[in-house]
Amino acid sequence: MALSLDQSADAEFLRFMARFCGVNVGSAASGRLRVRLGKSNELYEPNTIAKHFARVADRELELVGQSALERAQVAMWLDFARGIARCPPAASATHWQVLEATLECKTYFAAQRVTLADAALFWALHAAVTSFSPTQRDQYANLVRWFDQVQHTAGVRGFRNLDVVDLSRKPLSFTSDGDCDTVKGDTSDAAAMKMKESPDELAVSVRRKSDALASRASRVTLNWSLPALEGTPPSARGGHSAVLAGTQLLIFGGHYFGSAGGFEYLNDLHRLDLETSSWTEIAFPERQRHRQQDDDASQVVLPSPRYGHSALLLNGGERMFVFGGRGARGDALRDMFFLDLSAMAWLQVQWTTDCPAGRFGHAVASVDDAQMLLFGGWDGRKSMNDLWLFDSTAFTWRRPKCSGRAPTPRQNLSMTAMSSTLPSLLLYGGYTVLPDALPVYNKDVYVLDVATMAWSRPRLVGEYPLGTFGQSLSLARANSDEELAVTLGGWSGTERTPLFMGDKQVRELVRLAAREQRLGSSSTGQREELRKKRERKREHERELRAASSYARVLDVLNMEWHRVTASGVAVANRYGHSCSLVGPHLFLFGGWDGNRALNQLVVGELSVAPEPETTAEL
Repeated sequence: MALSLDQSADAEFLRFMARFCGVNVGSAASGRLRVRLGKSNELYEPNTIAKHFARVADRELELVGQSALERAQVAMWLDFARGIARCPPAASATHWQVLEATLECKTYFAAQRVTLADAALFWALHAAVTSFSPTQRDQYANLVRWFDQVQHTAGVRGFRNLDVVDLSRKPLSFTSDGDCDTVKGDTSDAAAMKMKESPDELAVSVRRKSDALASRASRVTLNWSLPALEGTPPSARGGHSAVLAGTQLLIFGGHYFGSAGGFEYLNDLHRLDLETSSWTEIAFPERQRHRQQDDDASQVVLPSPRYGHSALLLNGGERMFVFGGRGARGDALRDMFFLDLSAMAWLQVQWTTDCPAGRFGHAVASVDDAQMLLFGGWDGRKSMNDLWLFDSTAFTWRRPKCSGRAPTPRQNLSMTAMSSTLPSLLLYGGYTVLPDALPVYNKDVYVLDVATMAWSRPRLVGEYPLGTFGQSLSLARANSDEELAVTLGGWSGTERTPLFMGDKQVRELVRLAAREQRLGSSSTGQREELRKKRERKREHERELRAASSYARVLDVLNMEWHRVTASGVAVANRYGHSCSLVGPHLFLFGGWDGNRALNQLVVGELSVAPEPETTAEL
């Protein structure tokens, strides 16, 4: 291939694209920009030449697209990048807004990997992002996150005219009114959170994006399986609760769409014995099956059928507290019951203090086994963002005063306790519905320091998940210092991809891609070319195993998102499911797949792949 380049902007762009594709080009010469394909064939248009580079490098499937949709999107964003290069500076903000909105639910522009589209847009945006002010970096956070990932990609990093942009953020201090500015003097990586001298301010220090090899989160894998179980499982449902009590997994409530054309609400209790791998429905005495008359307060009653409630184990694992939910008549409930696990009997909780309004889709967590913290939810009209604390020993509610900016109102969010040494809560995601406003699928993360009741919003890096509601969030400890938060499932309103497509489908797609490469290749079968093909095949398989938009792991120490690599059986995406961490295993039960309720129990075994060996050059 003969390439004739001049010193124009198009020529420099094509040098960059050639390097990105792995194609060597000679030094520039004066004359028209063109690629010679033969005695009389020539290409002139820069985007066409860039695609030709990918073909020459035998990377067309990877960089131009593996499907008709991917190829169309790559072509569209290549044209968009050319438009950015030609537009006057005053119109640049319009382009940035389009890109920011697109990246709200995407990691890259055209596929689940870097393509020619990302490379072209990176080239077009480099000068602008380099000059972004701190305010603009906040305003275009998705765009900055994408840019930071692409600039460290092989073929992009180190190009002669493109400096690596330092996108690290200075630590921020969040004041009681929610405003923030930089913290002077302390840029240490040691602490993720610390108190400033003023008790009303919380300083948040977030480390720079970590080395992928140093973070265990970047090497988390999930092996999915369908365990063989005895007994009759619970019926299909979503919006139920699951609590792990020793070796017993307790499933309560939920609802499903019945055959009569309406939702059926449940208040049954099922137990999975993890030692015997058997399901049992727990039956209660007939006197507990129905509510007694209102004036008969001495009688014990069952919780009414509901979904979207919360359930939490407290008091040394002796009591399961259930609060709120939505009832069969559509009402938002505000009652509370606890299940005495030693007597296997329900008791209704009475209190004389103020209490939360009726709600469902809220989240609860505890850091001390006695107090339950409740946040958010929905009353059927609007989302909430109030925080309440329930004392399970005194049966009292109070609404603590918090500093920092609280999370926006939301329901169907996730919240979990983080560390016993620094008691705090991690809150993620959820759906916001407010009057006279468009609904929002959230993907932000908040931290509540329970000791000081101070909210903070850490700065995140990495491959963000989609904004979702109804996802699960589980905290696993990789070692004594490193906590990993695994989020699975959820509904985003847009993308429908499985949690994992399954080993069989991965192998089939890799085989078909390899066959298409062989048919389109003019390789002579040399050893180096065969090695490259095997490596591309392995890379394609790695991409497919980490392709789910609904499986992510958050390195809590570094506040960095990573994809999760999966293997095993195929697992459909779901929301409104339950997820319980049992040792290194995640037990997912039920939920909705967008069309129907599920009653499948799937188990994902968490592990951390070995760190790749590196060789030091002397």
